[in-house]
Amino acid sequence: MSLLLELGTYASLCALAYVSALVPIVNAELLVVGAAALAGHWQGHALAVAGVVAFGQMVGKATLYWAGRGAAKIPSDRHRKAIARWGDRFSRSALAVQGLVFVSAVVGFPPFYAISLLAGTFRVNLPAFFLVGLAGRFVRFAILALAPGWLAWIRSH
Repeated sequence: MSLLLELGTYASLCALAYVSALVPIVNAELLVVGAAALAGHWQGHALAVAGVVAFGQMVGKATLYWAGRGAAKIPSDRHRKAIARWGDRFSRSALAVQGLVFVSAVVGFPPFYAISLLAGTFRVNLPAFFLVGLAGRFVRFAILALAPGWLAWIRSH
């Protein structure tokens, strides 16, 4: 029964992370910190939480990527100009684009929500976007997931 409960918890975390990728008011960072704190101080649970939430987030960001694939057809002149401006930046270097995806996934600036849409709009390689974004999200969430344990260790010393 314990294994089923644990699997259900991870599945729920993944689903909530997916929602948080699409609905900005659902905060994945609070989800990670709360779940990791409830899981206890064992670093394996904290990293599992980080991995599951990162994966759920990237499935959501891939959904935004696909939404961005249709964004180039927006008739608004203002939006076309903005898309063209970002298109120049995205077309310069695939490595620079992946660097931007990674930094945005870790730091949140520029907003990863917007970067996900733009990656789809400019047809960035989806597997590369997903893997680089997953690595960045994992770094972000691992730091947050391990923070409660680090704080407890600092207080005890």
